Amino acid sequence: MVLRSGFFATGDDRYMEGGNDLMATAYLARWSGPVPEAADAYGDHRTPSGVSAVRHVQDVLMLLPRSGPLDNDALKTAVMTHGAVSTNMFYQDDYLNAAGCYYLPEGGWWQNHGIAIVGWDDAFSATNFGDSAKGLPSPPGDGAFIVRNSWSKKWGSGGYFRVSYYDARFARGFDLSGNPQMSAVYCAAQPLSTYHDIYQYDRLGWTTDFGYGGDTAWFANRFSARADARLAAVSFYSAAPGSSYEVFAGPSLSRLRSCSTGPLEQVGYHTVKLGLARRVSEGRPFVVAVKLTTPRCDYPVPVEMPLDNAGRATAAARQSYVSPDGSTWTDLTVLYPDTNVCLKAFTRAL
Repeated sequence: MVLRSGFFATGDDRYMEGGNDLMATAYLARWSGPVPEAADAYGDHRTPSGVSAVRHVQDVLMLLPRSGPLDNDALKTAVMTHGAVSTNMFYQDDYLNAAGCYYLPEGGWWQNHGIAIVGWDDAFSATNFGDSAKGLPSPPGDGAFIVRNSWSKKWGSGGYFRVSYYDARFARGFDLSGNPQMSAVYCAAQPLSTYHDIYQYDRLGWTTDFGYGGDTAWFANRFSARADARLAAVSFYSAAPGSSYEVFAGPSLSRLRSCSTGPLEQVGYHTVKLGLARRVSEGRPFVVAVKLTTPRCDYPVPVEMPLDNAGRATAAARQSYVSPDGSTWTDLTVLYPDTNVCLKAFTRAL
């Protein structure tokens, strides 16, 4: 993921550039990974040829920042339901005591480290966090997350440590641009045989949003079929909890037919199976479109725009389209050069 993310220039020291869950989602969603570490070792500055993904990640749920030290139900539910939760924190050795317990008492710092929540202990005593030798206070209440770090099993307790529920920056707060620092759980990883081909333009994923001043908008992609196949699913992002969608497909923007509708309870990257199978023919165009409603969010359309780390994003005319009503469509590159909507299509062999 570090070397093949696509976000950094050739001369960059990619191990020092950092990253986030949206960048990781883009890498996984486009089927570039994951790969076994045995096939591509971390830290050697090289990736062997012929390495390919062993699973296809189809859904990534993103959790809003904790509002306070005891706002932990969403994280706990995600761990129980899906497994480890990727999140962020501010880490500095000064706040880790001799017992391997971490507590940052005050905010004001950015998040500088990514880790994984694997469990919790509501009864873990606050007294475990104090350290008189370092001048570290104890938090005002009990409770700790059990956290897996990435610094080998020689670090901490076999690679694990505990973070107080009262830590000022753990899974909470905003980045330097004012965006919420969301946690993520990578779920619904499918066998390679689930879908046989992927059609996409947004290789760097969701970098910003587009809208018309309301919480509903339409977006579409036009593709050319590489083989005779059946259109089986589409994927896209939603920016607000409690969203809803309707997916359409057809040979052109003027001949779309509804294929699937439903709710999206959580923010994140979602794959939607199409209830109505549609055949696509080799060499012929086909269109997939989504009507998306994101409550209290006036920018419903997820787009890949060359911003920040995604400065290498590119787009061409007659690929992506946006609409306020599903009738009048605008080529997105007319509004914003090198910008595509984040909408993929998946096919199965006939």
